[in-house]
Amino acid sequence: MADDEMEDAGVSWTLLDDRVTMDIIPREDSDLRVRFQDDEGEVLWSSFFERGFWESRTKKGEIGNKLADNTSFAKSTVKEELESVWTDLSENAKEYESNLVSPSVEELIENTQAVEVHGGEETERHVYVKAKPFGEYVDGAKTDGGASVRKLVFSNEEWVKSDGDTQTPPVVSKYSNAFYETLEITWQEWREDIRPRWKDKQQIVSDDQMSTADRIAMSVVRSLRHRLDAHADRSKILNDSWNGWYEADSPHGEVVWIPGDTLDEAMDNHDKGTEYRSALSRALKAEGYTLGSRRQTTIQGDPVELYPFIPETVGIEDTDVDVIGLNDEDDDDDDGDESDADDAAAQGDDDLLDDVVGVVDDLDPNGKGLPETEVVAEASTKRDLGPPDDITDAIERGVLSGALYRPEDEEQELVAVRPGGGETPGEGDIDPDEDGVPEP
Repeated sequence: MADDEMEDAGVSWTLLDDRVTMDIIPREDSDLRVRFQDDEGEVLWSSFFERGFWESRTKKGEIGNKLADNTSFAKSTVKEELESVWTDLSENAKEYESNLVSPSVEELIENTQAVEVHGGEETERHVYVKAKPFGEYVDGAKTDGGASVRKLVFSNEEWVKSDGDTQTPPVVSKYSNAFYETLEITWQEWREDIRPRWKDKQQIVSDDQMSTADRIAMSVVRSLRHRLDAHADRSKILNDSWNGWYEADSPHGEVVWIPGDTLDEAMDNHDKGTEYRSALSRALKAEGYTLGSRRQTTIQGDPVELYPFIPETVGIEDTDVDVIGLNDEDDDDDDGDESDADDAAAQGDDDLLDDVVGVVDDLDPNGKGLPETEVVAEASTKRDLGPPDDITDAIERGVLSGALYRPEDEEQELVAVRPGGGETPGEGDIDPDEDGVPEP
């Protein structure tokens, strides 16, 4: 954030017969800007210093000399007046703390909804933080646990750690996992700004009788309730890590099958690896969230481990409303259904091709060509546009239609966006003989 966007932040003093204003302004880089201006607002001198610079004789001497060099006042006069500033800062440091924290820290504190201390087998701190730019804290006491408010979980060891790698205090990785953004926060800010403010907010949750697995089970179910999309089509379970498959007549009765990978992702918030899944599975069953045993199956050639959840526990109250695609085949007009299905499939193909062309263009903006395997990995794994086979098919459709082309390469198969071919063609534009189009 630019300094001119933060004029209200920091602290100020008027010096030298009211002819000079001194400002200390916090920056995103976790340091402070020290700025001197004359009575007309012109900057006389400014520089950047770490917090606590006013305790350093060398830094104070440097600032006094620079200010004297840029004004008509004697160095002795300047340093004498500055001495009152250094005394004020030293004696009233706590009073000025809230004005000197960086914007990113201040925003994190403002967006903190609740801090809970959970006892039991292992002490944990659960910090609920509002997502940007939206988010809410419902009922005045409980977070909604979904996309608008994210939970950062700190083990007791992480919480008490006060120093280490200067770039990675625990809050940085926790925040990045939750919001996919990196905070520029130092160990000093974690130790002196964030943790004390969160401690002021914390509430002790009495759960001494609840095991860690039970707590994680409750958290996982809460995440599923707010993030899961349940589909009637089993194959849809592969399209997104938060998709489930609704089966009305499974061996366990009416269930929503949840992939083991989804449970693993939910457990990431608790820093628990896949080896913890068996303990979680037992806790889910003991708490009445699941029925029967997990199921190992294969979907579109991929091995998938599924867990049978009771629909109500993951937010399925009305299957007609809450299950996607449940009634798509109920109409008697077979011809109409087939036509609609064909149209939907064609539109889906066009949309996927548009997305894949966009991926290629992002990765290779100069159109020189990049390995097809890289495109498939980016589109299917990182951007989750669909299974790898579907991405490969979309690339072939793009080459046949002219939206994409293959630069010559003897060692690997390359693909690039054809100049002028960024828009997905209609069905009639595809080469019926599949001979492709000339390279540009």
